[in-house]
Amino acid sequence: QRGIIARDGVHLATPFGPLHPHLEGVWPFAQNGGFESRTDIDEHLVITVADKAGWRVYAREQLRAILDYQFGAGSGTALVHDDDRLLRSSKNQRIKGSQTAKGTAVLAMRSNDGLASLAETGAMRLHGAIPAPTHRVVVAADAVPFARQGRSVFCRFTLAIDPEARLQDEVIVVDEADRPLAVG
Repeated sequence: QRGIIARDGVHLATPFGPLHPHLEGVWPFAQNGGFESRTDIDEHLVITVADKAGWRVYAREQLRAILDYQFGAGSGTALVHDDDRLLRSSKNQRIKGSQTAKGTAVLAMRSNDGLASLAETGAMRLHGAIPAPTHRVVVAADAVPFARQGRSVFCRFTLAIDPEARLQDEVIVVDEADRPLAVG
């Protein structure tokens, strides 16, 4: 279910194999020492990033591709709505995060690996878009009050975990009835 979604068929040659250019700043692809070839990228990508409207379209596509890679196909569209505001760095123009139209945080991009950390709104959107047990950790009733407060949940209170979860993955902490409690 997890994997790279190529929306426009453009790929870069990398030591990992063909890679969509939207994922070039994401771990582990960004740590490969550079791309072998960028000749497959259309020239219009470089041009559209220069103007504000073009950047918004390109950045939204890029963010959705990263989220599809991180959380599975369709997650990007579920997490980043068309009316959400994208935040970018003034220094390097990279995406810093996403907010709802009302200014509530949805997600923030981690600078160390180029993946997303979900805010409460983002966790709720993802929870509604993916079936259990994907990206979930189920905790015992004794741990529910602590998880709601944002405190750590010890392993003895963990009842189930997504079998595909990996170290550093973003997961939604839920109770036994699959009600979201926290994200981490």
